[in-house]
Amino acid sequence: MLWTLDDDRDDGVLVVRDPYFETVAPVASTEEATSEEEGLEPDESSVYSWNHGIGEVISSVLDAGLTLTGFVEHDSVPFQPFPGAMTYDPATGEYRLAVRPERLPATFTLSAVKD
Repeated sequence: MLWTLDDDRDDGVLVVRDPYFETVAPVASTEEATSEEEGLEPDESSVYSWNHGIGEVISSVLDAGLTLTGFVEHDSVPFQPFPGAMTYDPATGEYRLAVRPERLPATFTLSAVKD
């Protein structure tokens, strides 16, 4: 769900912009890339991605002949995707929404075994 959000609004409100389910066409965005170690200037790069709903991910695991042994959704993420909208939790070392974090499944942990 995290990758469906738009954080480019002037009012700072996070809204769902991109599709949750996989689509034929990719989601196109522009991200600033830098390589400070090499002394390069920031550069904008086009990024193309496809979102995959949880059902699609779990179905793919099962279709591959794996046995699902665990699945947990988390309201936190180990990096800062939305500066200003998320706060750092030193107890977990992760970021979550500053306001009502229970609204967003930010990441998940899936475990499976091959029989």
